[in-house]
Amino acid sequence: MMHRVFITFRKNIVVFLLTLSLFTIDQNLSVTPSYAADTSTTDVTDTSTDDASDTTQKDIRIKYFTKFDGNILVKGKTLRLKTTSTRTNGVQWISKNTKIASVDQTGVVKGKKIGTARICLKKDGQVIDSVLINVTSKKILKVCKTAYKINAGKYSMAKRMKKGYFDCSSIVWRSYANAGIYIGSKSYAPNGNEIYRALKASKKIIKKPKRKHGEYIPFRVGDIILGTDPKNCHPYLIYDIEHWEEGYVVYFCTMYGNHSKEDGGYFEYNVKKSKIGPIGRFFA
Repeated sequence: MMHRVFITFRKNIVVFLLTLSLFTIDQNLSVTPSYAADTSTTDVTDTSTDDASDTTQKDIRIKYFTKFDGNILVKGKTLRLKTTSTRTNGVQWISKNTKIASVDQTGVVKGKKIGTARICLKKDGQVIDSVLINVTSKKILKVCKTAYKINAGKYSMAKRMKKGYFDCSSIVWRSYANAGIYIGSKSYAPNGNEIYRALKASKKIIKKPKRKHGEYIPFRVGDIILGTDPKNCHPYLIYDIEHWEEGYVVYFCTMYGNHSKEDGGYFEYNVKKSKIGPIGRFFA
């Protein structure tokens, strides 16, 4: 699923919209229940306040990714962004956070630091399109790919450790275990409460990521949403973060499967309005 389609038709689907409190998820789940060569790059810092939702001069766009991990870039590696038109006169590539990812004027993006950065396409001084690039490590990329693959199976608490089946906590444990990172037990997936305690004991919980102005994005792919009640925890693994005109869309694994259009599976994070709760994070 390309998120361009999601953005265009998001008003016509049922979404789990968390704009008041990001992690006030019902702990009882009443909702039942989201190639390129190594090329040198030049940092270009954008100091303007233009927004990608500007409706002018949109005769050229960024070609979006056909795979969910197309916008995930391993630190130190590069990828090339392409446009829908060869008419590139007056077009400029801009990175909103050059500490995370830089971009040169041929559209080659280089991952510099783990995090998420918005890459913008400008024409005649106006932002006409943008895309989010998630910079991560090789291990966390493997975690995300494993989670996406497992989440395509069937939900079953009884068969949670078998191939083709899962529940939310087993996805978290199995995805990290496949990358050589064990949360709690090394042989079996703990339940949600045990995962919370294991993350807390290993000091992998960020209780409240700091809010910052501008293009700061507090989430990373591979993060684990923990909720607000450690005694009744249902962990969800974030495997993708994409662009939305008022912020971004965070995709996470649920019983409904990948890029779910049911209640859950993703939420729209509004940079100016949404609040942030505790998450689990590995700096692998």
